[in-house]
Amino acid sequence: MSLGFLNLSMLIGIAGAAVPVVIHLFSKRREQVVDWGAMQFLEVEERRQRRFRFDELLLLALRMLVMGLVAAALARPFLASGGANSQASAGDARRDVVIILDASASMSIPIEGRSLFDRSIDWIREFSAALRPGDSLALLLAKDRVRPMIDPPTFDFGRIAAALTDLPAPRGGCDLTAAIVEALRILESTNNPEREIIILSDETRSAWRVDERAKWELLRSIRGKQRAAPRLWSVSPSQSPGESPASNGSLGPLQVSRGVIVPGREVRISGEISNSGSDPRTRSIELLIDGEVDAGATQVVGPIAPGGRSTFSAATSFDRPGDHVVTVRFADAADSIPSDDETHRVVTVVPALEVILVDGKPSAQPLGGELGFVRVALAPFGDPTRVVEVESVDAAKLDSAILSTCRVVILANVDRLGTDAAVALESFIASGGGAMVILGDRVDAEWWNESSGAWLPAKIGEFVKDASPGGVVGRPAPSSFRGPALEALGGSGQSPLGEASFASKRRLEPMPNAAVLARLDGGDPWIVERGHGRGRALLLGSGVGAEAGTLPVNPDFVPWIHRLVADLGSLDDGSKNLRPGEDVRFAIPVPPPGVEVVDVRTPDGRVIQSEVVRGGNTALVSVDASDPGVYRLDGQGAESGGVRYATVEADPRESNLERLSAADRIEMCKDWPFVILDSGENAVDRILRSATVRKHELWRPMILSALALLCVEIWMTRRATVGS
Repeated sequence: MSLGFLNLSMLIGIAGAAVPVVIHLFSKRREQVVDWGAMQFLEVEERRQRRFRFDELLLLALRMLVMGLVAAALARPFLASGGANSQASAGDARRDVVIILDASASMSIPIEGRSLFDRSIDWIREFSAALRPGDSLALLLAKDRVRPMIDPPTFDFGRIAAALTDLPAPRGGCDLTAAIVEALRILESTNNPEREIIILSDETRSAWRVDERAKWELLRSIRGKQRAAPRLWSVSPSQSPGESPASNGSLGPLQVSRGVIVPGREVRISGEISNSGSDPRTRSIELLIDGEVDAGATQVVGPIAPGGRSTFSAATSFDRPGDHVVTVRFADAADSIPSDDETHRVVTVVPALEVILVDGKPSAQPLGGELGFVRVALAPFGDPTRVVEVESVDAAKLDSAILSTCRVVILANVDRLGTDAAVALESFIASGGGAMVILGDRVDAEWWNESSGAWLPAKIGEFVKDASPGGVVGRPAPSSFRGPALEALGGSGQSPLGEASFASKRRLEPMPNAAVLARLDGGDPWIVERGHGRGRALLLGSGVGAEAGTLPVNPDFVPWIHRLVADLGSLDDGSKNLRPGEDVRFAIPVPPPGVEVVDVRTPDGRVIQSEVVRGGNTALVSVDASDPGVYRLDGQGAESGGVRYATVEADPRESNLERLSAADRIEMCKDWPFVILDSGENAVDRILRSATVRKHELWRPMILSALALLCVEIWMTRRATVGS
């Protein structure tokens, strides 16, 4: 048996026992003694004086003891006895409970006509009805991010019943380890001696993150530091261990073949289908644009091997600019988890990609200067269907107003920029623009390295040129090509780009956070990329004009420059296609005065009101995106009265229905009080009756003793007053 305290810091209050002593010392009066002969007949005998002093000291001790008992009672002392298997009745001690409810998509799978999520809600009702007055309960929904439903813990069981009637349907993924961390945080501030964390889940392996050992060590460490460490229980109502639900197929994230999409141009939509079942499956899929089926894109994929994957690809086009939602879904019967039977992606269609050309060595000839071939390759003369609109600007006139009209700026052999232009260019890149800097003999390397170091992908080195007729200082090495824009043009030396040659080059020293997308055959970096803010910059170590080499007449020059420019100008900056757990943020024009909220439609069809945060020329609308799917903003919140979309990907791990193995269960429960209960056990009764130790709280008898001593103190005070 051992003594413990639930509120150890309250023991500081014992110092208050010194208060009666301090009062006694300050209350003793010091008076001048005057001898008077007649007083000798009135002196109290010495025996009576000793008794008076004894009563006074006893009163002082009683007052100190009362103060000490009250302070000690506030510290909530208890006597602990028993071991890990001891049994205690439900009334032995009050308890604080945090229930974690798995709200992932796999909890919606029906078992004998009813989902495990609904069965878990019934279990919570049964458990809360068995709690006693003084017990408290908190409720957390475990999703990609933890959603508190009742926090802090409540003693009002009616509030628990109300919360259970308004729970959202299970969707998306789940991280139970993160939910346990949140539960431990809640219990750190509670006061009851018994504490429990109960997890209700279907025991899918992915939700428990069993392979992430560092998380489990962190959980054990956090629990071990708590003053009253809780027990952990895992309950799976109405599901037997090892029971496997039906097979499940799922669709992964979509990929789009073009970074810049314009009306009327073909775009290929591709993705992946997974089969987590035990039998081969053949699936039929269909493509939808803004909710309308694209009849020509329906196809059959398979058979897909058990545990295997297969890819699909479909072509489509868009007839108008703006945001569009591309959806791929299974056209055949739904399987175990309907929510992963479709996948979405938002694409932005623009009338054309606007590109600014800044030529450091301009020429009046159509193909002259540093960017003559680039201009013709991007925007051929007389082509009414061209994707790119180009505009040439003198370096001295480059400013923020001009940059605001384009998505990509290309600077070729520019010696230096003015101060205002340099600041405007950095701001342009940071706000999401793309910049391509092509080096040549006129470039002031020292100025660029000093003035553009915040975003320049590499330090510019010496200029190297072979002055001999037909001299070559390097050729592209296609086998070194990296990134989505160049990989398709690479290869094992058979790519036409490998035949291009350069008469001059600049040596480049890549920055630590930059990526080398291509090298020359001698190993020197040729194309280096670096992100800055929301945008990116490319640095080319060679020119692209006729004097720089044979690249402009290479068969792959046109697709090469188109791919680089389209990749730099891509409108998919990640703000519209999000990963699980990220917030949806819509940047919108500032609404009229008085409009403080706008309506956002969530993937499950609910309409929620989101606050408008104003700032400058734009406003921001944020949505807690804990569910995967499409979020839609329309009406006055959308630009020009149109529709704005954002999508959140589903966590692919949730589609894998593999259950915890026996080895997993042993590892999870090792070295701490974590018990996984099977559905056949009476979980409610076992949790309420089992205890790691029996805790007998002492604060009640201590308070009663303090009251009794206080009564004695009052009686003695009255007796001393009357007696004196």
